[in-house]
Amino acid sequence: MRFYKKFEYHVEVHESLDPEDWMIPSMLLQPLIENALIHGILPSNADGQIRLSFSQQHEDLKIQISDNGIGLAHSMANKQMNQHKSRGMELIQKRIQALNHFSKHTIHFHQTTAFLSHTHPGHKIEIILPADLYEKWMEARISPTDL
Repeated sequence: MRFYKKFEYHVEVHESLDPEDWMIPSMLLQPLIENALIHGILPSNADGQIRLSFSQQHEDLKIQISDNGIGLAHSMANKQMNQHKSRGMELIQKRIQALNHFSKHTIHFHQTTAFLSHTHPGHKIEIILPADLYEKWMEARISPTDL
């Protein structure tokens, strides 16, 4: 309701991907999408667009979140003028570091500008989740008394 008619969103799942085969760690995507809305779309005067896509990259899960908001540079400049200290990205990085202990492969996290526009460059985040993350996480949850 807060963003009524301020943005549209699109979720794409590649046809070869079976969502039942994948586990996305909790509280990984929600803060990123929230950041896109609050720091990218809300301060923009354009009709917002958020795109969330899921596909397979080799054996791993590739997740992309993109928006057409004001972009990272403008958002950082706005934060400099604001007293509010956002810790969302710091907490996500810590969560990724913790999750990386479960798998021999690491989660890749990359941020970039989404578009070549000066007024609405947007922001794009790409996350690669290793195929063995869920299996290793489940193994770690089994206590020695369960064996």
